[in-house]
Amino acid sequence: MSNSRHMPMPYFKITRQFEILEFSDEAEALFSFREGSSFLELTDSGSRTKAEKFLSGEGKKETELALRTRREPAATFKLSVKWADGTGHLVCIGQDRHMEELLSKISLQQRRLAETDLELLFSKRSTRTLIG
Repeated sequence: MSNSRHMPMPYFKITRQFEILEFSDEAEALFSFREGSSFLELTDSGSRTKAEKFLSGEGKKETELALRTRREPAATFKLSVKWADGTGHLVCIGQDRHMEELLSKISLQQRRLAETDLELLFSKRSTRTLIG
C-alpha cells in the first residue's frame, strides 16, 4: 500500500469497476468497507445510479452524493474524482458542517421574524388602546 493511507481526508483509489484498491486512514475511520469491495456499496441506494454515472466519466469531475457512514445511513458528501491511466483518485468531503451552518442561520432568521411579529402585534394593540 502506498502513502494514500496518510492522506488528511477520506481518499479512495478505485478501478473502472469501482473496486477499492487503496484508501486513507480517514476513509477507513469514516466508512464501513473492506479492501476490494465496491465503492458503490458506500452510496445510499437513492444515489447509486448517480454515482455510477459520475464515476464512469473521464478526467476530473465533482458532484454531491449521499454516502453511508459508520454513524449515519445517509450523509451528504462532495466528491471529486480524477481518472489517470484507468485508475480513479476519489476524495470525499463531508457537507454536514455546511448544512448545519445554513440551518443555524435559517433558525436565527425565524426567531428574528417571530420577535418582529410580536413587536408589531404589541404595537398594534397599544395603538388601538390609545385610539379606543
